[in-house]
Amino acid sequence: MRAPRSASLSNIALAAQTPSKSVIDIRHRSFTPDVSQSASLRRLKHRSGAHHRSPSINRVAFKPTIEHVNDDEDGPPAPLLSAGSMTITESTRIGEILCLHLPSMANDYFQYCNNRAQANKSLQAKIDSNEQCRAYLKIFQDKTGGLSLNGFLTKPIQRVTRYPLLIDKVLKHTLANHPDYQSLKQALECARQLNERINKQISDQENSLRLDWLHQHLSFGSDENPSDRYLLDELIKFNSLNRYNVRRKLILHGLVMKVPSGKELLGFLFNDFLLFSTIKSSSTNWQTQIFELKSALQLKLYRLV
Repeated sequence: MRAPRSASLSNIALAAQTPSKSVIDIRHRSFTPDVSQSASLRRLKHRSGAHHRSPSINRVAFKPTIEHVNDDEDGPPAPLLSAGSMTITESTRIGEILCLHLPSMANDYFQYCNNRAQANKSLQAKIDSNEQCRAYLKIFQDKTGGLSLNGFLTKPIQRVTRYPLLIDKVLKHTLANHPDYQSLKQALECARQLNERINKQISDQENSLRLDWLHQHLSFGSDENPSDRYLLDELIKFNSLNRYNVRRKLILHGLVMKVPSGKELLGFLFNDFLLFSTIKSSSTNWQTQIFELKSALQLKLYRLV
């Protein structure tokens, strides 16, 4: 039975490495990564050889993998990996590597997330218009235990946000006098800071998209002059700095009812004012249309507080 720390380290290794050549074992629906040529591992072994700081690194070994899957019933079984897998012991050290790489992951993560929506649209358009593409993707999904290509494209987004949990689990099973303990504490803080940056970036991006949507779908003036966007001699542009030189944010929105008339209004609370609007177009499903790019929902200013 593997010790808790070794098992936790294995989770980090699986999270951090991308297999160079692997076949999915449908029975387990998991990857077995090839880390024998990992740049991080080479740096780790180099530091260990130069300074003799960690005896565990000298025990890092690679052993052939003998597990097989039968993708082709008529042919010989295919090995899960072409090279081997890393042997992790209780004294393996990963804290310094995590501290080195986690801070630099933010920019790549943001770029990937920003391109994700367009990638989804392009993939869906290809699936809708190309029968051969649909057939290939069906074969792909069958060979990967039922996970679609879209599912694999979502994995990097989900993986980064799990690093604090994975590192914290390793830290709980690491003794305070272990050579990796302090580095792991720093790595945990780095992972938490990375997630804070990610959450803020996602929140800011969502806020910006919603403000742009309101700018397009909310009219300020009368029906004869709906383009008039002046309020109290100020030209309102939602996605901009407000009069306090602070980026405008949408904090809360929802349906409210005016008493005693029973008139239904949509309320939008910003960090500098409260706005009520009516729904111009007849729609009973405004909840599904609001903030959608292709929405036909049209709003009209009712009152500003």
